[in-house]
Amino acid sequence: KLYRYNVKSAGESVVSLCEVEVAQYTGFKYCVALNSCGSALYLMLLAAGVKPGDAVLSNAFTFAAVPSAIHHAGAKPVYVESTTGYTMDVSDLKRKIASSGAKFCMISHMRGKIADMDEVKRACDAAGV
Repeated sequence: KLYRYNVKSAGESVVSLCEVEVAQYTGFKYCVALNSCGSALYLMLLAAGVKPGDAVLSNAFTFAAVPSAIHHAGAKPVYVESTTGYTMDVSDLKRKIASSGAKFCMISHMRGKIADMDEVKRACDAAGV
């Protein structure tokens, strides 16, 4: 009974009831449960305003769902190199921002390796990304 199509009313499904509870708990009007991380990334890109043909910066060292979501949104992934510590290389990020004209950046933290988010944010903010 986890799906919306095997109950009398979609609003009665376990998923729908969970969405209502999460929305109430977080104080939002709506909540949408999705089938995968890739679906969530895709919807996040659309909600952020990504349009077909847009360039989206992303780690070169990432999970397949990230570039797949970018491609599914009709955008073009622009891969940013990694440091020897497997995090986003901020120097390359700055170069790729300048060369690609990207206005979106989607970062994934692979295998517990967290990028220097203060530096990433500074680079993105300075360029309007």
